[in-house]
Amino acid sequence: MVLAAVTVFVLVMASAIVCAASVPMPWDSGSAVSPLLPDARLIGMGYAYVAVWDEPNPLYSNPAAFGLGDKTLTLSLGGGLGNITQEGGLGFVTVTDVEREAGAGGLGWANVRWKAGEEVSSSHTLSYMVGKQFASWGALGVGLKYRMLGGEDFPAIDKERGGLSADVGLVLSYGALSLGVLARDISLDRLEEDEGDVRAPVYSAGASLRAGSRFTVAADVQGIGSTEQEIGNVSCGFEAWITPSLALRAGVSMGPELNLDAADYSGGIGLRGKGYDVSYAVMFSEGVIRTHYFTLKKSL
Repeated sequence: MVLAAVTVFVLVMASAIVCAASVPMPWDSGSAVSPLLPDARLIGMGYAYVAVWDEPNPLYSNPAAFGLGDKTLTLSLGGGLGNITQEGGLGFVTVTDVEREAGAGGLGWANVRWKAGEEVSSSHTLSYMVGKQFASWGALGVGLKYRMLGGEDFPAIDKERGGLSADVGLVLSYGALSLGVLARDISLDRLEEDEGDVRAPVYSAGASLRAGSRFTVAADVQGIGSTEQEIGNVSCGFEAWITPSLALRAGVSMGPELNLDAADYSGGIGLRGKGYDVSYAVMFSEGVIRTHYFTLKKSL
């Protein structure tokens, strides 16, 4: 059992490194959703994630989700490939742990290389999240994240997020309804912008409705107060398990102007077997496929 788990871990790490070392992917500054978010399940749902707690990811979820969600030992591999005209790649590896006295949590590592103009940039992110259920209807969570940047021409969204930061989240759940709030990228090493001000956290809020384990619909308002328009993105999406082993997902993410013509649309599928899940998602906007995403999760 232990040998099998170690073998799987080594193979997954090798695959992630190969994926992350692939050709740089293009950076599209007009896209509502960052291409640096490779979790296929969440992308398939339009990246509406703040109140989605059943399958938390230690890189991309609300950390409070670990207090309510799947509290099992799992290993995940994820990645993405750029659009058909400009190939690229990114990847991540995560491990989630069973619940302990301090709560349930997970550790993740992600690597991405992309092009901003003619320059090649890269990012390594190491993240740890833990969540604790404080009542049958709620959980708190915190995450610590360290991001190392390479290259000289960074998109502003990542240049300002380098260094050590924290995420703090809350999820309240009653019956089918869940509400979540999240403060992301709280600077811990006081990295400063050009004006000398400490970078402010990004605040988001969301809601989700679950019909058992078969159907989930979610909506978020992300980046509250982070732009002159007062919000960054509005995202919504759904997941429907039409059979015990097959799920369909779709979603949309719009900028603060709520322009559907310029929105990012996504769709995907999930396949579930005994002890594993495979997810695929594709994101497109203005009729152009931007990125393909995949995630493989294995219970240990």
